[in-house]
Amino acid sequence: MRAVARLSLTMATEVTVYDKPEQLRTRGNDPGSSAAPYQQEHNILFKGRARVLNGRFNHTFVVPADIDYRPGNGRISYYTYNEQQDGAGYYHELAISGTASAANDQQGPSLQAWMNDFSFTDGGITGENAVLLIHLSDENGINTTGRGIGHDLVAILDDSSRYFVLNDFYEAVSGDYRQGNVRFPISGLAEGEHTLTIRAWDTHNNSGTIRLRFRVMPNANLVVEKVGNYPNPFREETKFFFLITSKMLTLM
Repeated sequence: MRAVARLSLTMATEVTVYDKPEQLRTRGNDPGSSAAPYQQEHNILFKGRARVLNGRFNHTFVVPADIDYRPGNGRISYYTYNEQQDGAGYYHELAISGTASAANDQQGPSLQAWMNDFSFTDGGITGENAVLLIHLSDENGINTTGRGIGHDLVAILDDSSRYFVLNDFYEAVSGDYRQGNVRFPISGLAEGEHTLTIRAWDTHNNSGTIRLRFRVMPNANLVVEKVGNYPNPFREETKFFFLITSKMLTLM
């Protein structure tokens, strides 16, 4: 699918494409209230960014298999901005239904994961509050609709009942629907050894999984975990590095 629009200024744009609205119900948990029905678009088919060139921008992506196949319209929501101004708009007559022939894709997404920053290595140290960073890639893009049973983009902590649904935190790389990133804050991690099992699905419903090990230490108890230098041996200069909690610092 390709969406194209015109702008009169040089700007950047963020776009979110939603499936057809679903009928949901409020919780009705206020005193004297009862559950009430409402409609909302919340199943994301695609989210990404693009640069505006000569007043135009476009987004290309593969529509996931997990759509609502009933006839109806979805919505494209735009947010545009530059240093002087910003703006927003939407198009709500995007027809979404039916099927089409697709490539024979049986390979799941590739995943990489870190805690806090990209210098993190598997089994490293972090604090009680951390940020999970994930990079995902697949030739047909990542499924974040949240509609297919068991097809959410998730991170499971220690194979337990505590898990995080990351669909809304995924965003495609600018100009490339085949890869994207997640930045997800996690708070209140217990001290000790942990494992995050991260599972993702592509738009053809093939899965990929990665496991990230880490150790949580209280911020008050900072310790030096790794010390070294490179190159080693050396003649004229070398760089020393040491790891404190989750940060790798380099000294000349």
